[in-house]
Amino acid sequence: MTPEGIRSFIAIELPGQVKDELTRLLSILRTTRADVNWTSAQQMHVTLAFLGSVKKETIDGVTGVLYRISRSARPFSLCIGKIGAFPKPAYPRVVWVGIDNPDGGLSDVVDALEEALENLGFSPEKRPFTAHVTLGRVRSPRGRKELVGALTKASFSSLSPFYVNSLVLFQSTLTQKGPLYTPLATALLGGNARGKHEI
Repeated sequence: MTPEGIRSFIAIELPGQVKDELTRLLSILRTTRADVNWTSAQQMHVTLAFLGSVKKETIDGVTGVLYRISRSARPFSLCIGKIGAFPKPAYPRVVWVGIDNPDGGLSDVVDALEEALENLGFSPEKRPFTAHVTLGRVRSPRGRKELVGALTKASFSSLSPFYVNSLVLFQSTLTQKGPLYTPLATALLGGNARGKHEI
């Protein structure tokens, strides 16, 4: 923990078969030799709320919110969507894959989190929530044309929807090899804490 606090976020973990398919896609995109800092399988997740640097006592409050919201929610299904890029596909700076939510359960959880976190003093997110998994961050224009071409051709193997039955509060530790994500608390949807770790 730094003097400023604990860098943290709330997210959904991805099942192994989804990470495997995204890793397969990344192996194809890497052949473009574009200057991109690609996401590792360990780093793949769906961020629901980025909290920034948070004091220990506030982390306890966030954990309580996470458990309360999870108890009143029910498991829901998600599925891999289309590949995209911010700010636009022709000039990618962040490569991502969208996440679709057929039954609508995700939006209810996100809305509840946003309201509860604002009550704890967190600033509301200005941009509308878009569920996605970050695949890479472009560092320079090198290989951009090849990357754009690969993105337009990229496709997935047939993947069934996957079920989400928990939310996780993560600590993010920045290292020279990239961020390291450590779970601080896991809350089961419709249940209670599955595990809480010492900070």
